[in-house]
Amino acid sequence: AYAVIGLPTGLSLNTATGVITGTPSATGTSSVTLTATDTGGLSASSVLGIFVTPNLAPTFSGSLVSATAIAGVPFSYTLPTGSFTDPNTGQLLTYAVVGLPTGLTLNPTTGGITGTAATTSTNSLILTAADAGGLSATGLLGLSVVPNQTPVFSGSVASVTGTVGSAITYTLPTTAFTDPNVGQSLTYSATGLPAGLSLNRITGAITGAPSTSGTSSATLTATDTGGLSATGTLGFTINANRAPVVSNTLVSATGVVGSAFSYTIPANTFTDADAQSISYSATGLPAGLSLNASTGTITGTPSVSGVSSVTITATDTGSASVGAPLTITINANTAPTFSGTLASASATVGSAFSYTLPTGGFTDANGQTLTYTATGLPAGLSLNAGTGAITGTPTTAGNSTVTIRATDTGSLSASTTLGISIIGAPTFSGSLVSATGTVGQAFSYTLPANAFANGGQSLSYAATGLPTGLSINGATGAITGTPSASGTSSVTLTATNTANLSASGTLGITISSSVTSGTSTTGISGTGTTGVTFSGSLVSATGTVGQAFNYTLPTGAFTGPTGQTLTYAATGLPTGLTINAATGAITGTPTTAGSNTVVIRATSSTATSGSSTTGTSGSITVGQSASGTLGITISSSVTSGTSTTGISGTGTTGVTFSGSLVSATVVAGRGFSYTLPTGAFTGPTGQTLTYAATGLPAGLSINAATGAISGTPTTAGSNTVVITASSTSGTSGTGTSGTSTVGQSASGTLGIVVSASGTGRMATEINAQPIGIVAIGGNPIANGVVDVSVTGVAGEAVQVLLTDAQGRILGQQHRERTGAEERFRFDVSTQSVGILLLRAATPTRANTIRLLKID
Repeated sequence: AYAVIGLPTGLSLNTATGVITGTPSATGTSSVTLTATDTGGLSASSVLGIFVTPNLAPTFSGSLVSATAIAGVPFSYTLPTGSFTDPNTGQLLTYAVVGLPTGLTLNPTTGGITGTAATTSTNSLILTAADAGGLSATGLLGLSVVPNQTPVFSGSVASVTGTVGSAITYTLPTTAFTDPNVGQSLTYSATGLPAGLSLNRITGAITGAPSTSGTSSATLTATDTGGLSATGTLGFTINANRAPVVSNTLVSATGVVGSAFSYTIPANTFTDADAQSISYSATGLPAGLSLNASTGTITGTPSVSGVSSVTITATDTGSASVGAPLTITINANTAPTFSGTLASASATVGSAFSYTLPTGGFTDANGQTLTYTATGLPAGLSLNAGTGAITGTPTTAGNSTVTIRATDTGSLSASTTLGISIIGAPTFSGSLVSATGTVGQAFSYTLPANAFANGGQSLSYAATGLPTGLSINGATGAITGTPSASGTSSVTLTATNTANLSASGTLGITISSSVTSGTSTTGISGTGTTGVTFSGSLVSATGTVGQAFNYTLPTGAFTGPTGQTLTYAATGLPTGLTINAATGAITGTPTTAGSNTVVIRATSSTATSGSSTTGTSGSITVGQSASGTLGITISSSVTSGTSTTGISGTGTTGVTFSGSLVSATVVAGRGFSYTLPTGAFTGPTGQTLTYAATGLPAGLSINAATGAISGTPTTAGSNTVVITASSTSGTSGTGTSGTSTVGQSASGTLGIVVSASGTGRMATEINAQPIGIVAIGGNPIANGVVDVSVTGVAGEAVQVLLTDAQGRILGQQHRERTGAEERFRFDVSTQSVGILLLRAATPTRANTIRLLKID
């Protein structure tokens, strides 16, 4: 059983069901206590908020478009949507009218007017819309009832011509009948139509196939909805049907038993003077054939040989017809034949294979299409049933005898055989002559022809065990390079075909030491002329990441034989640097900091030699190249006034930062602009600074020329922004053994805080005249819905924002002009348990309350 305390006046409770009904008599907010008691006397209570708002009168939109009715003709008027509205959502309006003409009635639920006015009149109707509380609004509707006028016939319509048995479609011209009363529908009738024709009473169209010839006139009548009508005359001329004629002789056709047959009647063989459609039939067709009645095409597979006299008949839509003879000869089927022999074919495992049957190998006396099959094909190959071509990539070596069979459409066949040989893995000839070379001198070894064979298939080469400094050409097997260490190597060469099959062979390569100036080769004593020499040391060099580097080889660092030109190469260079092969100069812009050991090699254009003085006759070859080591250290960008590593001295002042930037705040969704303070960054005299930034809030960007930050931030949060100012080029000062480069850039940190809304403070705001916010749905929130009432903002624009404790926006609503009390609802059913912040703000005032979500 239910009981209640605190019901608004006018409401009552059903103690059995707990339903509250009635008509409240006063506005206000009531906190109602409901109690449910069981038969054992135990009970539970809950609080229900009931808000009674004032009843507001309906409103009229301001104007209604005048309407026109026709006396004696049914009339219908629909009240436009939105003509009357009620501010109290959910209330139904009841309509009434004053001044309706006799014969018309108003629907009190919809406001629509229907009926048939009996007499003409001019009326100003007063429409009233009343709500359930008795409040109403009125509006005026002009309604004119005009007399019904007789439809008008234009005077004449073009005659209709047709043929007996042929379909006629006649469309009545839109101007044939007109009605002076705009909007009335006309219905049509006719008398005297030729037999076989009928009229559509809605459109006036005449259709059908006339069954008799002759000339006649039909009377057409157009009647409006008020029963007034007009008549007109339409003439008909129906011609007698003429039979089709045969314009061409049909050429005889032939076919073969068991083979598909198709015969098409030549164009214009049958013509019809009345341009009627023609259908076809045939008698005497060979067994297995049939005729298409629409096209006259004869198709099928004949089953019996012989000569047939066929009659093809063409019939028009008026049932008149004509026939024409056609002779069809069906020959007995004979088997295909094969002439000659097929030459054998060869392929290689893993290589694409293609074989085409010789033209004229298989022939068919009846000219039938042949279908090909094959048995015994090597694995990986397949046959094209339409052409007999064999293609694919064989996977297994061996010899195969393939049987190829050609079958005609009558299932008779002939066959022949084809030999296919598949070559497998490459083969190695068995031995390779050893090769020799010298440390520091160019080496070249060419693989002998036929060292590896594979039936002409392309091979790729690889090698293991090569002396340091040598490499193999994968396409040719040639070994080249400049060996850097002496010794004897057993090199394994591998040749691989396209099927990934391979063979290997061994090659001995002996690399001897470079002969120094004046020392003879084994077995020869004597002295030779001086080769290339290195002075012994190079002074280390330094550079800076991102700045141009230039190193010139000292004079005399490398010397060669008189008249010889030296070329230079280097290994171990820092990334971004290269060596000039003609001068040995190292230049470029290094990209990575670090210490690098660079080996520079100078090589003479040819070897020089000297004659031996004792021992076995011969000559000695002196060294063609010499190497030296250079240390290059690349440092990161140097700060103002400090020299690079390895160079003493100081440089001029670079870009500097003043030391601090005042933090800035901004509101998400609002325009933001920040100007760098004067003197925040300074650069060398005459230098232009460019600016960049990292860590900017989403929606903001920096002006590269001024450093100004602007835009509209989209996401709340605290941001640490690093601003970097860079000069157009570095400045330098002279050191004791080089040039130091000072910093081209400096950086500073700026804090930018983006708040979700308002001033950025998400805690409760206290104002001189605070906005009232009440959680009418209860606080804590236990049903997944936030219901609040906002007061004290009458006549102002208000923005309501709901966020979590971290400032993430959960929902926002805006109302441009508010009343004394505004209510807002947000769905937070998917939001996690915790503190929520609801903020209401006008352009000048704001207030925030905390809400606790507990489920």
